[in-house]
Amino acid sequence: MSAPGVDKPEPAVRCVVIADLCTVAGLHIGDGGRLLMRDRIGELAKLDREIELPSQGDPNFESEYSTVATAHDGKPYLPGKGLKGNLRAWAREHADRELVEAVFGNEDQVDAAARAGSACFCDAFFLACEANGRNTPFWSPSRCTGIEASTAIDRRTRTVAARMLYHEEIVPPGVRFRVVVRAERMRDDGIALIRDALLAFTGDPLDQLHPRLGAGRSCGRGLLKLLPGTLRIQRLDADALRHWLNAIPTPHGVAGGSPTFFESIIASGKGLIDPKSLDAGHSRTAPPARASLVLGVSLAFSGQFLVNNTDPRQNHNGRRSPKQTGGVGAYEKKPDHTPLLSPDGHALLPGKSDKGVLRSQAERIIRTIALSHRPNLTDDDLKQLACWPTDPLWRCPALRACESSSRLCLSCQLFGAAGWPTKVHLTPFVADKPAKLARQEFIAIDRFTGGGADGLKFDAGYVYQPVLHGVVTLHLGSPSAPSPEWFVGLLALVLRDLVEGDLTFGYGAAKGYGACTATLRPIVKSERAIEFVAALHGAALGADQFPNTSLSALRNEIQLRLKSIPNGSAAASGGS
Repeated sequence: MSAPGVDKPEPAVRCVVIADLCTVAGLHIGDGGRLLMRDRIGELAKLDREIELPSQGDPNFESEYSTVATAHDGKPYLPGKGLKGNLRAWAREHADRELVEAVFGNEDQVDAAARAGSACFCDAFFLACEANGRNTPFWSPSRCTGIEASTAIDRRTRTVAARMLYHEEIVPPGVRFRVVVRAERMRDDGIALIRDALLAFTGDPLDQLHPRLGAGRSCGRGLLKLLPGTLRIQRLDADALRHWLNAIPTPHGVAGGSPTFFESIIASGKGLIDPKSLDAGHSRTAPPARASLVLGVSLAFSGQFLVNNTDPRQNHNGRRSPKQTGGVGAYEKKPDHTPLLSPDGHALLPGKSDKGVLRSQAERIIRTIALSHRPNLTDDDLKQLACWPTDPLWRCPALRACESSSRLCLSCQLFGAAGWPTKVHLTPFVADKPAKLARQEFIAIDRFTGGGADGLKFDAGYVYQPVLHGVVTLHLGSPSAPSPEWFVGLLALVLRDLVEGDLTFGYGAAKGYGACTATLRPIVKSERAIEFVAALHGAALGADQFPNTSLSALRNEIQLRLKSIPNGSAAASGGS
């Protein structure tokens, strides 16, 4: 008896599944390479003569950026192995194991009975680019990519940590890829599984099972969509082979070359199979129920808002002297700091920036609660409860597959660490209206004379009082493996501070920039989500009601952790 999804050797059924995917958010599938930012800026300087190459001592002179996987033409592509792994993860939740292994192959390579899958996932190569790169930092027309910069915050000084500036190459929204899957000796239910896995790219992006590719998925990256009308299934039979042979030019090897077999069959349109006609069979299973708290968040800024765009095309840093445009003292000068905008020109708060602020506040809350129980705790003691990610000596170690998450501090258990996925997912926060930019002048004061310091006058462009919208999701696990209840309590305290205006985002908090308040609303309306939002907005709840029970669980977890810290540790170390 043949396995599900695979036909008997005779007659052999071969087909090819073709679909076009388009990026909806930034995508980073790294290839392990690093290139100099200086070279990237040099490419921009060839397109804009006003851009000046960084000099020695400039952070951009020796800094590097992590590159994305590119094909022979220098354009990005989706590796077939990564695509297969993500679609397999989706299929594992929606079909029985026997069908999944027949299509994708056995995961246990050591098993003597292991065999390869019947589906071959080709690399999905670059097809077209709809992005113009206008608001994409460090846009490269030759690679169709940009570069995003990020930093880490020193937990002690609350400023940018030393040597913690990162650059990552990003494929922006609007880049299309052609997906080709070859199916060998496959039955209808196997082909239907591949079809449905690709159709999952049209689903709700907030769904936990929605396929995402690359790094930074918890911050809104890696989202792609299946373009309507591009999913095709074509049978590969003797007629298709004859059509290909007839398409080979004579004599062989003339200019332009001959089409490959798959190029020929795709172009011919022969052997088309209606995707809707395929029967999924009886090998499907309902995905296990997963609880989550999905909250829409609106950030209303009370004044100036600026997340700095370091692209030299957008700001004065890295540009030569201002160009005179006519008249005495009339100059065309870009601001020294320019806001980061979405591709359509709206104010933008990247998901990584938002998540970093929430995580830092969670660490502060954990330490505050711990000190309320044990006032004599030292910094070293507190790092066991909430580590310092910027400190190599006191950040949580990477977890291996067999290790328990209890080795991690409380903040890493919720927000993630090396080897442990985060439970909090965020989308980028974007304004619903195009940004209207304003400019503010600054000058540094000479500490000796008390006057303006020579050559230290600068300005900053900003967006005034924008309202940004995004989504915060807390994954609570499944009924068989639920997340700890204190996860909800810790996130509730963080979001309470956000609602009350205690958190700032972006550049210049000491200058009055980035102050905001938040409004929450449940995206997926459940009794728990409604109570959660009501409590954070001031509704009175009983002591035994949610989220008060979650707050009690958080206090109990912190007290339990404190028991592992000896009472005399503070005295022994001499205090902090």
